[in-house]
Amino acid sequence: MGRRKVRYLAVTGVFFYLIAVANDRVAMYALSVGLFSLLLVAYALARITAHGLSAVRGGGLTVTRITAGQPLPTGLRLTNLGSLPKSGLLLTDRVVNTVRDERREETVLVGNLAGEATLPVTFDHPPARRGVAVLGPTFITAGDPLGLFEVQRELPGTRGEVLVHPRLSELPMSASAALDGADSSRSRRAASGFDLHGLREYVSGDDPRHVHWRASARRGRLMVKEFEQPSDRELVVLLDLQQRQVFGAGDVSSLEAAISAAGSLAAFQARSGRTVRLVAHEGQRLEWRVTAGAHLPLALLDGLARVRGIGQVSAVSLLRQSLDRLRPGGALVMVTAAAEAELLGELRALAEKGRDVQLILLDAAAFAAVEGRALPDWCLPLTAVGRFLYGDGVRLTVLGPGADLLGALADGLKGVA
Repeated sequence: MGRRKVRYLAVTGVFFYLIAVANDRVAMYALSVGLFSLLLVAYALARITAHGLSAVRGGGLTVTRITAGQPLPTGLRLTNLGSLPKSGLLLTDRVVNTVRDERREETVLVGNLAGEATLPVTFDHPPARRGVAVLGPTFITAGDPLGLFEVQRELPGTRGEVLVHPRLSELPMSASAALDGADSSRSRRAASGFDLHGLREYVSGDDPRHVHWRASARRGRLMVKEFEQPSDRELVVLLDLQQRQVFGAGDVSSLEAAISAAGSLAAFQARSGRTVRLVAHEGQRLEWRVTAGAHLPLALLDGLARVRGIGQVSAVSLLRQSLDRLRPGGALVMVTAAAEAELLGELRALAEKGRDVQLILLDAAAFAAVEGRALPDWCLPLTAVGRFLYGDGVRLTVLGPGADLLGALADGLKGVA
């Protein structure tokens, strides 16, 4: 509407000027000059109102890392550097999550700002979501009292970047039973402080307590567990980031659940005195090591904040590439939504060798239903997964949308005889 008014006034001024020239009328000259003067004054007022302002975001953006669910530091402190009051200021703030390809804008109207005064401005942005949040810039739009002109400019000091770490589950120490497993845990401790190394055929004189009855039943001959002195009982957590196994949308996705589960397990096991390696692949191999008794390093949390679930390396390939990281006596946890037969076979083969293997499986069908997507043919339903792994020593934990990690681990432990 403002541009239309300006055009009308400009055309009218030109019309009066042409009449004045044609008829040599002083009054027409005066009207023409008056209209053009009005336009110049209105434009100058709009420019003056839009300038002479400064802003500081979120206390100077001293917070550059937060956790998903916390508020973003998007508030501003707007200062009028001049002595004249300003009114009718429209502030538009922008937040872009480069990991999720999300963009959001919020607008706030500042009715009046006195001269040399500072005013806090709050934008109604939603809580932070995992990723890289690029804040700003914030634009200010100001006009003249007649509503003829609008001037928009970027407010300096409103740009910033915040890493949003995934929200992790704080697992209590009572979760040790569910995380260490039942059968595999007993097997490791059965040799009075020695670690389980593998299986071999029974020979005369072997301790009957070391017979692996499940493996013996499958192979039709007695198999016993071999033990060796423990080295560093290390846990290897494999996080599958292959694009085709990501189901769901937004925060209700298998990717977000997988990242949270992998990070939560790593944090708990390190806090419990176990060295942890978290391994993933997304364009390049990603590996972070957490020493026993330590907190998750910032490098790991920053890395989990940046992953996008667009990898091309399958869970099977990731597993095969990581076997050299699995030391004698170490445990393996695979976190994935890819319930494919080849992967299950690889995990079962490791368990048959006496390795401590756990599969954290995201319920692909439940997450796919969130976005109205059918389950692909290569992905086995949960009933088939359960039949495939039954009695093979692979501990299975299933996570659906909104599932509690500790509860899911406990439910999985019930099925371990």
